[in-house]
Amino acid sequence: MIAAPTTGALAVVMNTVLQMFNAGSSFLYTNNSPIGGGGGETPTTPAP
Repeated sequence: MIAAPTTGALAVVMNTVLQMFNAGSSFLYTNNSPIGGGGGETPTTPAP
């Protein structure tokens, strides 16, 4: 995945990604469906 020098830095990265998911970010979505068909997320904004 993402290489991090410390577990603390990795935790910050994961927390940021989680916040983006919680905010309904569409950067990992296509046609409002999660890539891989999992996660149960429902983005409110269509992917560009």
